[in-house]
Amino acid sequence: MPWLPSFRVHTLSVTEEAGGAVNDGDVTEYFMSVCDDPSYAVVLLDCGPRERDVVRAVREVTGLSLWHSKVLMRRAPVAVLEDRPQDLADDAVAILRSAGARAEARQEPDPVRLVVVIDPCRVASDGPETAR
Repeated sequence: MPWLPSFRVHTLSVTEEAGGAVNDGDVTEYFMSVCDDPSYAVVLLDCGPRERDVVRAVREVTGLSLWHSKVLMRRAPVAVLEDRPQDLADDAVAILRSAGARAEARQEPDPVRLVVVIDPCRVASDGPETAR
């Protein structure tokens, strides 16, 4: 079962006034979803002395082929997994550490996102007015 983050959905209803009167049909709803769960990256710091075991552990964690797992392992320090919840990241770190690797789960910084909702029905055909 793939991991899905939990979201909260905020709804804002805006009523437009037309000619001083409020029309029941002129309601515009804007939706904004906010992710509650922080995401983590699993970082492989060093493969340690047991390279074969670490390659197999990287394969188990990522689902890559043995060759791709070996290439990824040789690039250490490298992020093996990204955008995972804390419990899955901790499980992956435990698998890598049990194979003899040094690994850690790092919380990824929250990206700043600006969401602009434009209602195409409300855009004037003349375009925006410019200040003179």
